[in-house]
Amino acid sequence: MFCFFTLKERDDAEDDSNAGTEVITSDKLSFAESAKLLFKNPYVFISTFAFMMLSVLNNLSAVANYYFRFVVGDISLASIASLVSVLGIALIAVMPVIQRKIGCRGTFVFGMLILALGHMAKLLMPVNVLWLAACSALTTGGQVLTGSTRTIVNIDCMNYGQRQTGVQLEGLYSCVNGFGDKVGLGLGSFLLGFIMDIAGFDGQLAVQSASAITSIKLLYTAFPAVVAIIGVAIMLFYNEKIVKGEN
Repeated sequence: MFCFFTLKERDDAEDDSNAGTEVITSDKLSFAESAKLLFKNPYVFISTFAFMMLSVLNNLSAVANYYFRFVVGDISLASIASLVSVLGIALIAVMPVIQRKIGCRGTFVFGMLILALGHMAKLLMPVNVLWLAACSALTTGGQVLTGSTRTIVNIDCMNYGQRQTGVQLEGLYSCVNGFGDKVGLGLGSFLLGFIMDIAGFDGQLAVQSASAITSIKLLYTAFPAVVAIIGVAIMLFYNEKIVKGEN
């Protein structure tokens, strides 16, 4: 609501960068024509796949309840870790400074590395609730930094695409990002259920098998770290200078 009432809508007709050029909107083109132009911009797909990894991580976080129930031994302690993890949101205060220093790609990579570090650090004291809570705060901070770049990267990709083709495709770009989020969330849920299922997890049992416990431990620690590193690897192909028109 604050954004709605305080942000002034920009009129592209007043933008000097568009002066003297005719901007074609997507409603003047067929879907096939718009999609063909979209595929001329590889960076929107690179960024979408990178942020897809963040969506995967968001749904993998559901394993925390299983971890505290079957590994720590008390599911009620999960609320403590969740409460302390909120402290990681404080990193949003330094996000603008970090983005100005290292750009959106650098901020995304930095956030994912923090996230990966937080997950791997859990292995040092896997049943210490305060330590797990501190690690959760670290992973939340990483998510905040990574997620804060999403909108800016999407807008940069839109502007890059418009410079390349002369056509505005905001709706289609938003659809691509939304589709990536949905796929990531679905993939995260699938991996969580699939890995625990093949490991022999049975929710009806008070005591799980050794393989099921191992799968829960990996899904809570190392596996999310690997997903984060995959996101970093994908984002390294995103050339921010070219996208912003600085190169």
